[in-house]
Amino acid sequence: VLKDRIELPAGLDLVVSNPPYIPRSERAGLDAVVRDHEPELALFVDDADPLVFYRAITTLAAESLAPGGQLWFETEHRFGEGVRQLVRDAGFQQVALGFDLSGNARFVHGTR
Repeated sequence: VLKDRIELPAGLDLVVSNPPYIPRSERAGLDAVVRDHEPELALFVDDADPLVFYRAITTLAAESLAPGGQLWFETEHRFGEGVRQLVRDAGFQQVALGFDLSGNARFVHGTR
């Protein structure tokens, strides 16, 4: 994140994001392939507020999506329900969790 706030044009049909969601305290336990070859900014979030990026992106999407536009997130399975509630609280409809092949909550999507 290079700016406190970015501007998106109005009338978007789709916003998709895979924001950082791994708590910084879990860095040491990650597989070296991930930990040592991905930018830290792309992976880690402060333990105190792991939904910070979801909150900001949901706000931007609520302002920028056209009626019927879709918001999609990838999420850490432990945060799926929290992200779903955040998206629902922002006024999105048809908010649902999607699951990966292991049965873990991995995606959240909603319609503006």
